[in-house]
Amino acid sequence: MNMELKDKTFIVYGASSGIGEGLALELSKQNRVGTFSRRTFSKPNENILHCQGDVTKLADIREAASMFKAKWGHIDGFIYSVGVAQVTDFNNFKSEDAKNIMLTNFFGFLNCLEVWLPDFLERKTGLVGMVSALMVKRSLPHGAAYFATKAAQHVFFEGLRMDLQGQGVNFHEIRPGLVDTAMSRQMQVKTEKMWSSEKAAMHIISQIEKNKTDISFPLDLKLLTQSTSILPDRTYFKIIKAQMDKSFREIK
Repeated sequence: MNMELKDKTFIVYGASSGIGEGLALELSKQNRVGTFSRRTFSKPNENILHCQGDVTKLADIREAASMFKAKWGHIDGFIYSVGVAQVTDFNNFKSEDAKNIMLTNFFGFLNCLEVWLPDFLERKTGLVGMVSALMVKRSLPHGAAYFATKAAQHVFFEGLRMDLQGQGVNFHEIRPGLVDTAMSRQMQVKTEKMWSSEKAAMHIISQIEKNKTDISFPLDLKLLTQSTSILPDRTYFKIIKAQMDKSFREIK
């Protein structure tokens, strides 16, 4: 059953750049959008209300939720598009670095869910979107901590959907491949196949409207990721090392 995203109220977490910014702007064309991020939202319009805060702090999310409710009454759904990445260097490993990535990418989503899920379940309607990644079953060189957060997101979200079937809440796991964002530039991606954040946002919204629960794109990378998940470790390591040398600069 298709879903119309028009004249509704959504919250986009991580809206200051990248996919989150693209989603906020695209949704605001026909909806009211609350944006939440640690940085300011640089492209405001009359349908967007911004609140600065930190997703790792439950109090910040609750304070923003009160502001959004005071403005609009009820909220129809939220999309979690917060993500940080950092090279994992096992020659200079700090567990605190991995912990901080997990706090933002994984536990930040849980904080948002704690705030909004009771409202959705009480009203028997709502939308929960979460941006994870295509790679949720394998790691990549220098990406152990980051891809661990993606695996945690994916498995948790799968259980969430399973346990709340038939209770009126629509769940959408958004699993992008390479998108031109500040984070991908930070990781020094060199490939020519990246989507723009605007293109990604339009695709995500069109798939939500079709009520797709797994929004994985682009198709060629989705199929490649699925195929690599069944390879023996030795074969996978060899193939991925050769591909990464083409797509990423060497980590010093």
